[in-house]
Amino acid sequence: MNSDSRYLNTFQSKIFVNRPVNLRKIKYYGFDMDYTLALYKWPVYHEALFLHALDSFVSMGYPKELGALTYDIDFPVRGLWFDTLYGCFLKVDSFGNIFMCALGYQMKSKREIEELYPGRFVTFTDRMYIFNTPFHIPELMFFAAVINYFVEKDQLSGRSSKTGVFLAEGSFKQFSELFADMREAIEIVHMKGRFKEYILEHISEYIEKDEKIPLLLQTLKTEGRKVFLVTNSDWEYTNGIMTYLFDQPISEDIKGSNWFKLFDLVVTSSRKPKFFKEGTELYRVDPATGEHVAMFGESGSGVMQPNCVYSGGSVDQLEDALDVQGRSVLYIGDHIFGDILKCKKHKGWKTFLVVEELDHQLACWVKCKPLIRELERVDFIKVNNHRGHYSLACQASEAEDGEKTMNGGEAMTNGLSEVKMGLKEKLRAVDLTYGKLGGLFQSGSRETFFASQVKGYADIYATRCTDLLHYPLDFHFHTPRQRLPHEMACEDIPEWTSVSDSFDREHRQLNKMTSAQASVMMNHLPNIAAVNSDTDYQKL
Repeated sequence: MNSDSRYLNTFQSKIFVNRPVNLRKIKYYGFDMDYTLALYKWPVYHEALFLHALDSFVSMGYPKELGALTYDIDFPVRGLWFDTLYGCFLKVDSFGNIFMCALGYQMKSKREIEELYPGRFVTFTDRMYIFNTPFHIPELMFFAAVINYFVEKDQLSGRSSKTGVFLAEGSFKQFSELFADMREAIEIVHMKGRFKEYILEHISEYIEKDEKIPLLLQTLKTEGRKVFLVTNSDWEYTNGIMTYLFDQPISEDIKGSNWFKLFDLVVTSSRKPKFFKEGTELYRVDPATGEHVAMFGESGSGVMQPNCVYSGGSVDQLEDALDVQGRSVLYIGDHIFGDILKCKKHKGWKTFLVVEELDHQLACWVKCKPLIRELERVDFIKVNNHRGHYSLACQASEAEDGEKTMNGGEAMTNGLSEVKMGLKEKLRAVDLTYGKLGGLFQSGSRETFFASQVKGYADIYATRCTDLLHYPLDFHFHTPRQRLPHEMACEDIPEWTSVSDSFDREHRQLNKMTSAQASVMMNHLPNIAAVNSDTDYQKL
């Protein structure tokens, strides 16, 4: 958007592409607020939420000793599944194959995983809960710390259960019951507690002020684009956060508490993903007083008007108000399910996923490049050892001195075992570079469930929404065709190598239907026999 050298594209401000997005065709830019426009400071904000959750949990009658638990900044990674039956955190791929399994902080062995999940495989059912968003990171940490506390107490007392923990003598709590109470504690913090008030009172400690946010919105407006805000946060909290972010003058009439004038429409308390389907009751909000006026009644669910602030409503009302035509919306958010998946499935909007951890993932990937190359080399050795072992086995069945040949195969097998052990160590080293539970997008050399969701629903993704400033508004994001594994394997084949091709023209010509074969077949095809009576198949 700006040719100034200050905004030259850099690797860590790059926008990554899953599917083409032509910004020339985008006329409407929609934004979420939390973790999109308003960036929370990690990990201090998560620690604050973690401590508020513990306080809420203790107020429900749980041991006061839980208040001494601390936040482990290296443990949580989003994208995990939580099994409410066994109390385990599962890191899986898109098919449910389990990479890692932890009970509290304790990692399960392959044998232990197999006992709970035969084949180390699990399907997504109602008993599973997904930690998908940045808000889920402190929640995950809270769950893990609490479960670990009770599990360790049981282990010291010589008690154990696959499906729950003992709170006190004779008092047993199923993991599903513990989960329900922990979720209630979190809800109290978000909806009923003083957490949001606390954040607003100490806003500079927990919210990152990015001067590029007002610049991005102002640039979009100057270029004739319409911008709107759809957030699940209520008006009071939204106004407090946005006033802080826009405390520098943007224009003569837009500064601080007038921030909403920069948007063509503002929707608070949207209750996404419900907003993108049936919606909720619509209220018009008076920005000056915060008063909510109902816009629904006997006549219908209400109508939105541009340049207004609302609470609730639906995506259909928003599109009508802004006169959205076709697939001309790019919606930007951090919630893979509530922001990205639903608006794409129900409205076909283009999607931009904000993944703040991307900087960390990129940095770790760069650090791991030597290890990754070593893993590729080890994989190559494994494949060739398997081929060599097969070749020696074939020779053994034909050779007179079969004993010598098999001794060679045995030595190769021993070498392969050493290679496999080295591979496990290197894979674990790669995972630990990211954190105790590995990377967000991969576990070892395999893609995670989170990665599959990003690929499936986010058209483009980046660390911050302000990375758009590095691209002109007529930019066309293209994605290079992803080569299949057999195509990538061709890189290792020298150009002069003759590759067997059983489907080339020579082979096809030799295997064509002969005249004799055609004649026999025509006896069974009377409807076309006359038409093909003069056909000479050998000459075609």
